[in-house]
Amino acid sequence: MFSPNELITFPAEELTDIAHEQSVDFLRQVGIPFRDNPWFDLPDGSPGCLKKLGECYKDLGIRWTNLPEEAGNWVVFGMIPYDDLALDVVTGAVYCLPDDRSEIYLFNKDLPSFVHFLYLLEKGKPDYDADRDEEQEDWEEAARHIEAQMREVDPKALEFSDSRWHDVLEYIVEPEIP
Repeated sequence: MFSPNELITFPAEELTDIAHEQSVDFLRQVGIPFRDNPWFDLPDGSPGCLKKLGECYKDLGIRWTNLPEEAGNWVVFGMIPYDDLALDVVTGAVYCLPDDRSEIYLFNKDLPSFVHFLYLLEKGKPDYDADRDEEQEDWEEAARHIEAQMREVDPKALEFSDSRWHDVLEYIVEPEIP
């Protein structure tokens, strides 16, 4: 679904702080999508920008109350509306760092699952696109179908009731009017 020119990969020298080998391999060989979409953007909107969480925020312990001590070494690789996404460099887990809440949460079990979720959203887009036929009324079914596929890939990602993934699924049913 993502063409090679829509994926950003990273050279090995930019990934030396990431101990999780599968994440390093994924970032080097597959990459992260950076096409224009409402769900995900790169930090500062620019490709090739990986920053340590501790370099992005000086108030980590104040901003989020449940951050593990080593979270300052996590790598911020993108954002989902208003929230940063960070890779735990040891486990490979993807965490959401909400802008409007004091606690982080597991967003996806790993980078491949995260990118797979983006793929499912792109693949299902004909069923919920903003240019959709207003006579069509099965947007809820489109959201349920995508959610079921997401649960097959990474069921824990949808366990947190306030996850941004639930906001994305809600958007499919009732898109916000800009």
